[in-house]
Amino acid sequence: MKKLLAFSFSIFMTALVCCGQEKKDPLVSGTFTNLTWEQFFKQLESKAPCYFYYDINQLDSTLVNIEVKDEPLSAVLDKALKNSGLLFSIDDNNRVYITKNIRVITHLPQGFFPA
Repeated sequence: MKKLLAFSFSIFMTALVCCGQEKKDPLVSGTFTNLTWEQFFKQLESKAPCYFYYDINQLDSTLVNIEVKDEPLSAVLDKALKNSGLLFSIDDNNRVYITKNIRVITHLPQGFFPA
């Protein structure tokens, strides 16, 4: 019985620690000069543990020109996408969804599914 209780307690504590940790926004550094959106996203994928999903038909011909040093991925995207009409969402696995005018919701609200 003691072993079962100890085992159950260790599982509970492991779950508590894992669930309590916040996902960190990866840091990005680099100079991005005269890049298309597609080139910019590919370079970010090579510099940070992330993957971009987008519809190439929604991307315009604007060129990206920014320089960043040790900035969170979300801050880099805020700067790059400012005034572009493009929005981004990042899920817990660092998948980045780029959309035009409508933001992808990557988390459902607490209690969305009844117990």
